[in-house]
Amino acid sequence: MKPGNKVLLSLLCVALLIGGCGKSRYGMVREPRTSLMYGSYLSDNFVVDSSLYHNKKLKVRIRNTSGDPEFDLKQFKTVLEAAYEQAGYTVTQEDDFGILLDVNVKYSGQIQDDFNEKGRDAGAIAGGIAGAYHGIERHDATDTLVGGTIGVVVGATIGTILGSFVTDDTYIIITDLALATVSPKKADDTTTITFGGKKKKWKKNNFRGFRSVDKVRLYVYAGGRMTDQAEISEGVRSRFVRILQDII
Repeated sequence: MKPGNKVLLSLLCVALLIGGCGKSRYGMVREPRTSLMYGSYLSDNFVVDSSLYHNKKLKVRIRNTSGDPEFDLKQFKTVLEAAYEQAGYTVTQEDDFGILLDVNVKYSGQIQDDFNEKGRDAGAIAGGIAGAYHGIERHDATDTLVGGTIGVVVGATIGTILGSFVTDDTYIIITDLALATVSPKKADDTTTITFGGKKKKWKKNNFRGFRSVDKVRLYVYAGGRMTDQAEISEGVRSRFVRILQDII
């Protein structure tokens, strides 16, 4: 390989390294094994304990209204129920539950930051090195000017490459959590009316209702340099489950 080609190859590698130096963003923490970054935020907290409930029967309902199949948590339902059993609740799917935990994956979206500006910076550095190398190699004032032109061309080319193809991709998933306590069924939930000596009964309503409903919003986000959704979905789901296991 010619010396000039070697230098240009080295310059391209330097520029790529400059463009590839990613910092943690949105408060995320880098996972050393995969170099992917993860973060989460809980808008509030459920301050409850199983000993506070007279009816400890808990029904867990998991929904995915985001429409994104990558973040369907239904497969982890048994894992969550086992954790709640250990916390003192009695998990049930029957109608006699006293507590309802509703987990609704509501939103799934992507934020993409391109490197146009950083690519131009890296290209300018590489271009300056290329131009200087050409001038030094030729030892001539005219060739120094030519070297400057070469530097501009090289810098613009490398900057365009970096700006067009290097991106930071962040995926954010928003989940609404609702913890509801069911009102006990009243004994006088029916009305009796007598017509011509015959008694007829009607239920007052067809809904038991909730005594209290507490709501919390959970944000989980993850991503990395030039990362697609499939690469980070498993890590996001795992983080979701770890948070939800300790939510009540």
